[in-house]
Amino acid sequence: ALAVIEEEGLRCIKLLKGLLDFAQPEDPRVGAVNLVELLEGSIALIQPRLGKSRIVIDCHWESEIPPLQGDYYQLQQAFLHVLLNAVEAMEEGGQLTVVAKFVTAERRWAEVLVKDTGGGIPEEELPRIDDPLYTTKRGRRIGLGLAICRRIVEAHGGKLAVESRIGEGSAFTIRLPVG
Repeated sequence: ALAVIEEEGLRCIKLLKGLLDFAQPEDPRVGAVNLVELLEGSIALIQPRLGKSRIVIDCHWESEIPPLQGDYYQLQQAFLHVLLNAVEAMEEGGQLTVVAKFVTAERRWAEVLVKDTGGGIPEEELPRIDDPLYTTKRGRRIGLGLAICRRIVEAHGGKLAVESRIGEGSAFTIRLPVG
C-alpha cells in the first residue's frame, strides 16, 4: 500500500511538473551529451515497469555516435515520454525495441528508434498525438507527454516522427543533430 501511495505521489508531482514545464519551460543547460549513456539511464528508470508489464526490451547501439549538444535532463525527459508511451501501449506485454545510430543525410544526426508491439494508433489520430491535452488513452491521462517531447526535441534542433499500424504497434523516431 505504501508503494502505491508513493507511486501516486510521484505521478502527481510529475503531472504538475509537466504542466509547469509546458507552460514555461526552463532554459536548457547545454553541454556535451553521450546519447548511449542517456538512453541507458532512461531505460534503467523504466526497468521496473518493464518487468511488471511482461515487456522484453531489445536495445542496439552503434558504438561511434558523436556527442550531442544539449540539456541532458530535458533530453532524458523527452526519451522517457516516448519510452513510457510505448510501455503503456503494450498492456498485455510485448517487445520494446530501442535502436540508436549515427546518420549522415542532409546533416549529421543521432537517430533513435523506439518501437513497440502495442495496439497501434489509428491513422486519423496520428496528426493530433502531440497536441497539448490530446490523448488516445483512457483513464487518468492528460495528454502532455508527446507535446513536451516534441517541444524539447525541436528546441534541440531535432525532429520527431511517428509511424503506426493498428494491431502492429508504433515506431517513434527522434533525430538530434550531433557535433
